[in-house]
Amino acid sequence: MNKKRDIFQYNDSTIKTCDDVQCTNTDIPKYQCADVFRFGNFETKIRNEIQFAEYIPNVNYYIFENQYIEEVLDSINNNENILFVGYPGTGKSSLVLYLASVCKVPIVQIQSSGEMSEVDIIGGFQNISGNMVWVDGLIPFALKNGFWILIDEINMVLPEILARLHSVLDDRRHLDLREINQVIKVTEKTIIFATMNPYDVGTKPLSASLWSRFHIVVPFDYLSFDNEVKLLIEKVNCSKEDAECIVSIANLCRDAYRKNEMSKVVDTRMVLACGKKVKSFEFLKNDSKQHIKRAFHTTILSKLSYEDQSIVNCILTAKGIC
Repeated sequence: MNKKRDIFQYNDSTIKTCDDVQCTNTDIPKYQCADVFRFGNFETKIRNEIQFAEYIPNVNYYIFENQYIEEVLDSINNNENILFVGYPGTGKSSLVLYLASVCKVPIVQIQSSGEMSEVDIIGGFQNISGNMVWVDGLIPFALKNGFWILIDEINMVLPEILARLHSVLDDRRHLDLREINQVIKVTEKTIIFATMNPYDVGTKPLSASLWSRFHIVVPFDYLSFDNEVKLLIEKVNCSKEDAECIVSIANLCRDAYRKNEMSKVVDTRMVLACGKKVKSFEFLKNDSKQHIKRAFHTTILSKLSYEDQSIVNCILTAKGIC
């Protein structure tokens, strides 16, 4: 049986202060102190790089339910590449941004698409004041400054761009900017994270050579019923009754998706958007739960195909929402 843990906000039990830990980074001016973030039997240092404060995300809430969090922290401590695989809205990117936030690490997040060019990722020459000047892309910028790197939907990146990253991800640990005859080393401060959806969500497969360059692959699924209810209550402040109703409907939709009865999954982002609208339309609340029906129509149903909408409408009716 999978072990599950819940931590809803980092607090004194998960953050150790400088008074508790001997500071080993006093020789690095950019580090304020060597505080650590602890989860289970593992901990990782808080860097707190004020110089790049604008690149440190501000995320102070995350529900830890994935059983592999300790493995993630261990890989961070050992400068290993980490790939997260799971359905949309399961918290893959949110976990990385949360860890960057509590560890105060600057991070570059790359939202991948088939239209992203090599200039965006690697860099290229640009005409500046009549002169052709090389301008770094996101990856060189992050590597030079020791940022974490998060590549969302990595399998959406064009193959010719991914090929440039092979040397960054494998034991060579460098980026070859052949255009300007420069090699950028990957320092111990940089961790490469990537996310992707499973293949059954219509995504492209990742090449075997790229799979092998990630030290660990972490599977993600949707939160348990109780924790998704807690998430709704905490994030959008809707009632427990309404949150349980929304999540139960979402889970029935997900079951239909897994049985190939629906073409699109109802993810956690949709659930949160629905909960927010339910809270706004509480004045419509009655025995037939019109406030939930109204919220579902604009936040979930409108995003689905007509075939999927008919299935969700049947689920709503079965739940007494009509």
